[in-house]
Amino acid sequence: MHHRSTQDPSASRAPPPQDDVSEQIAAILRERGIVTHEQLTYACRVRGKLRNEYPLIKVLRELGYLATRQMADRDQ
Repeated sequence: MHHRSTQDPSASRAPPPQDDVSEQIAAILRERGIVTHEQLTYACRVRGKLRNEYPLIKVLRELGYLATRQMADRDQ
């Protein structure tokens, strides 16, 4: 006896999970030399221990690894 999956087809169009977005941001910041691998590792550990969900960018800023100015300059 085989059961069919009753997944909603629109579920495949959902936005990527926060972790995927954070990984993409982390890769870009590391590639551009804005933060080091060690800084990202530590920020991810801190983020994982927080009670509330915070964007990786916010954690990096709070730790002093990333300034708002750096984010503005990256687009120039």
